[in-house]
Amino acid sequence: ADPMSHRQILGWLRTYWRDSSVDTLGFDSSRSVDDTGLVLLPLLSWFNREYPYYQQQCIKCGDLTETRLLATTRASNLERSFDAGRTEVYRCHACSCYYRVPR
Repeated sequence: ADPMSHRQILGWLRTYWRDSSVDTLGFDSSRSVDDTGLVLLPLLSWFNREYPYYQQQCIKCGDLTETRLLATTRASNLERSFDAGRTEVYRCHACSCYYRVPR
Protein backbone atom coordinates (compact mmCIF):
# COMPACT_ATOMS: atom_id res chain seq x y z
CA ALA A 1 0.00 0.00 0.00
CA ASP A 2 1.18 3.50 -0.78
CA PRO A 3 1.76 5.83 2.17
CA MET A 4 -0.96 8.38 2.80
CA SER A 5 -0.30 12.06 2.23
CA HIS A 6 -0.70 14.64 4.99
CA ARG A 7 -4.01 15.71 3.41
CA GLN A 8 -5.25 12.10 3.24
CA ILE A 9 -4.37 11.50 6.88
CA LEU A 10 -6.27 14.61 7.98
CA GLY A 11 -9.23 13.50 5.85
CA TRP A 12 -9.16 10.06 7.48
CA LEU A 13 -9.05 11.68 10.93
CA ARG A 14 -11.98 13.96 10.08
CA THR A 15 -13.99 10.89 9.04
CA TYR A 16 -13.11 8.56 11.92
CA TRP A 17 -12.00 10.72 14.85
CA ARG A 18 -14.62 13.39 14.19
CA ASP A 19 -12.97 15.89 16.53
CA SER A 20 -12.89 19.59 15.76
CA SER A 21 -9.21 19.80 16.72
CA VAL A 22 -8.08 17.83 13.64
CA ASP A 23 -7.03 21.06 11.93
CA THR A 24 -4.68 21.95 14.81
CA LEU A 25 -2.60 18.80 14.24
CA GLY A 26 -0.56 20.24 11.38
CA PHE A 27 3.07 21.22 11.81
CA ASP A 28 3.60 24.53 13.59
CA SER A 29 7.24 25.60 13.95
CA SER A 30 6.31 28.12 16.64
CA ARG A 31 4.78 25.40 18.86
CA SER A 32 6.94 24.10 21.71
CA VAL A 33 7.49 20.38 22.24
CA ASP A 34 5.25 20.51 25.33
CA ASP A 35 2.49 22.31 23.43
CA THR A 36 2.77 19.78 20.61
CA GLY A 37 2.30 17.00 23.16
CA LEU A 38 -0.81 18.70 24.53
CA VAL A 39 -2.24 19.05 21.01
CA LEU A 40 -1.57 15.37 20.21
CA LEU A 41 -2.75 13.89 23.52
CA PRO A 42 -6.49 13.74 22.66
CA LEU A 43 -5.70 12.10 19.31
CA LEU A 44 -3.37 9.56 20.89
CA SER A 45 -5.89 8.75 23.62
CA TRP A 46 -8.63 8.19 21.03
CA PHE A 47 -6.36 6.10 18.81
CA ASN A 48 -5.29 3.92 21.74
CA ARG A 49 -8.94 3.26 22.65
CA GLU A 50 -10.04 2.55 19.07
CA TYR A 51 -6.97 0.61 17.92
CA PRO A 52 -5.35 -1.01 20.96
CA TYR A 53 -1.79 -2.14 20.30
CA TYR A 54 -2.16 -5.32 22.25
CA GLN A 55 -4.35 -6.49 25.07
CA GLN A 56 -2.69 -9.24 27.03
CA GLN A 57 -5.27 -11.88 26.32
CA CYS A 58 -4.58 -15.38 25.14
CA ILE A 59 -6.06 -15.98 21.69
CA LYS A 60 -6.86 -19.60 22.63
CA CYS A 61 -8.24 -19.58 26.19
CA GLY A 62 -8.90 -15.86 26.71
CA ASP A 63 -6.84 -15.62 29.90
CA LEU A 64 -5.99 -11.99 30.69
CA THR A 65 -3.23 -12.30 33.27
CA GLU A 66 -0.70 -14.93 32.33
CA THR A 67 0.28 -14.07 28.76
CA ARG A 68 4.00 -13.29 28.35
CA LEU A 69 6.05 -11.89 25.50
CA LEU A 70 8.83 -14.36 24.74
CA ALA A 71 10.54 -12.82 21.73
CA THR A 72 10.33 -10.52 18.76
CA THR A 73 11.36 -12.04 15.47
CA ARG A 74 11.30 -11.35 11.75
CA ALA A 75 7.85 -11.73 10.22
CA SER A 76 7.21 -14.89 8.21
CA ASN A 77 6.65 -14.74 4.44
CA LEU A 78 2.89 -14.90 4.99
CA GLU A 79 2.99 -12.15 7.65
CA ARG A 80 5.16 -9.98 5.39
CA SER A 81 2.58 -10.36 2.61
CA PHE A 82 0.28 -8.36 4.94
CA ASP A 83 2.99 -5.71 5.50
CA ALA A 84 4.18 -6.98 8.89
CA GLY A 85 7.85 -6.32 9.50
CA ARG A 86 8.25 -8.16 12.78
CA THR A 87 6.30 -10.63 14.86
CA GLU A 88 5.96 -10.92 18.62
CA VAL A 89 5.84 -14.45 20.05
CA TYR A 90 3.70 -14.94 23.16
CA ARG A 91 3.04 -17.84 25.53
CA CYS A 92 0.01 -18.22 27.73
CA HIS A 93 0.97 -19.81 31.03
CA ALA A 94 -2.68 -20.71 31.73
CA CYS A 95 -3.04 -23.06 28.73
CA SER A 96 0.57 -23.28 27.43
CA CYS A 97 -0.45 -21.96 24.00
CA TYR A 98 2.20 -20.22 21.88
CA TYR A 99 1.06 -17.68 19.31
CA ARG A 100 2.41 -14.98 17.02
CA VAL A 101 1.27 -11.35 16.78
CA PRO A 102 2.46 -9.76 13.52
CA ARG A 103 3.31 -6.05 13.63
